[in-house]
Amino acid sequence: MDEEVLHALLNLIRDKTGVSRLSMDDDLELDIGLTGDDALELFEEYGRQFHVDINGFPFDQYFYDEVYYLLFCFQKWIGHYRKKRITIRNLLEGIECGYLM
Repeated sequence: MDEEVLHALLNLIRDKTGVSRLSMDDDLELDIGLTGDDALELFEEYGRQFHVDINGFPFDQYFYDEVYYLLFCFQKWIGHYRKKRITIRNLLEGIECGYLM
């Protein structure tokens, strides 16, 4: 992976979330706290900036609505998750292949 691309992706995530310490295996919702409209905005910018096709990406399988954030926090506390994980590493893979699975 091109270091410039990685740096640009990390900067995008930092700008959208305010989280400065990021690792490749950080889950966007569980570790970084992205959810609802904020996650959607990040994905839209990610698609534009890195020319990644996000059409057809099952967004609701990965992120809670902001309305359900308290339920999410409770589920996180008791260790039950309904949503699939998506990490920074997955976003990099999407950049490499041009679409997000």
